[in-house]
Amino acid sequence: MPVTFTLGELVARAGGVLSAVDAQRAIGPLTVDSREVEPGMLFCALPGRNEHGRHHASAAVERGAAAVLLDPPAAVGLPCWVHEDPLEAMAEVGRMHLKAVGARVVGVTGSVGKTSVKVLTAAVLQGRYRCAATPRNFNTQIGLPLALSALEPGLEWFVAEMAMRAPGEIRALTAIAPPDVAVITNIGPAHLSELGSFEAILEAKAEILERLGPNDTAVLNGDDVRLRTLADRVAGRVRWYGQEDADMCIRGVRSEPGFLAVELEDGGGRETLTIPWDGAYQAYNIAAAALVGRTLGLNWDEVRRGLATVRADAGHFRRLQVGSLTILDDTYNASPASMQGGLMVLAGESGRRVALLGDMMELGPITEEAHREAGRQAAQAADRILAVGSHAVWLAEEARRAGARVEWVADATAAERWCRTELRAGDHVYVKASRAVELDKLVSRLREWGGPS
Repeated sequence: MPVTFTLGELVARAGGVLSAVDAQRAIGPLTVDSREVEPGMLFCALPGRNEHGRHHASAAVERGAAAVLLDPPAAVGLPCWVHEDPLEAMAEVGRMHLKAVGARVVGVTGSVGKTSVKVLTAAVLQGRYRCAATPRNFNTQIGLPLALSALEPGLEWFVAEMAMRAPGEIRALTAIAPPDVAVITNIGPAHLSELGSFEAILEAKAEILERLGPNDTAVLNGDDVRLRTLADRVAGRVRWYGQEDADMCIRGVRSEPGFLAVELEDGGGRETLTIPWDGAYQAYNIAAAALVGRTLGLNWDEVRRGLATVRADAGHFRRLQVGSLTILDDTYNASPASMQGGLMVLAGESGRRVALLGDMMELGPITEEAHREAGRQAAQAADRILAVGSHAVWLAEEARRAGARVEWVADATAAERWCRTELRAGDHVYVKASRAVELDKLVSRLREWGGPS
């Protein structure tokens, strides 16, 4: 069972006032979704894009919420914790839970691969320790306190994915869960539209290093030249992973459908690790996770035992059988590097290869060239290409120029119509775009359809 505090203890630490509720009432985990409330939870009513969470306060209490955390005024007749800054109150609750549990923290950030590294690192550490990780997309100032509030006593390590869209956001996350080990996977073009330059992205990601002490460790991708500039900022030790000049060297990669083997070398010799995932590009993520484990004292048998628990569907890339179709579902999000990696997987598939590729968002000044480059890559990997969205017009133009058979549609609805008429039995279909394009919903509808007869 998760650690609990009384409302009085929370107010004494985080501030605010109680209304229509006993200070001795025990509080369980936090939630911001009234539909997910279970008895004893604290429902955090935050402002949303379309409406304020306070409009769902009554429903949350009816489902068993012990109280509602919200900004003034109190909701009349409901048990409330009223706080001028509910987000900061949530952060303090998260800190209280982490301290009570006593777990140490591995923080993971980077432009690409941070979710995979989170999953793999948690699996590795479970080869020896009791370990948990941020679930789903709980990688923000809202999500991290939610995850921490559900931790159970006896946990030894917590792997926290840390995302950002602006300077200062990772700094705020490390103030909630200060890392003992900080991992940065790479610096890429994601968020160029908000931050304007690779240098600004580097500075924002480097915030994860600021709270490291002399006994802590930074685990960095040594093949990223930008990350090599951060060594002097680390108060503790720096350990590198990559293909050359690294503490954890990638010596070989073998990738087959649904299977990846990576040969790694460190001071303890060479070892081959396997996971049931697709894509040679995942080798870097395995190397990062293995290096964290080895840094924290695990032997290779423990690393291997931990990775053996990784499920085939634990990463964002999923291999789905839909009737006679094989769908390579990579729709969680998209960046130039991740799209290139997925297209490399498609290129190795048997049968007719179809690429359904949509807009990549947040690329700022490189948006057009990134999509044109993706078009050139797709032309080499796919027999047919469907481009989806306004940015994907450039992808389609470049793929067509390279001699590919390519069509363009405006949105996911039109893409579904295309799929129902153009896909054939036995096709291997790679689907990739940023979340805003909603190709994840297209995959769901294709699964409901069942594929061509």
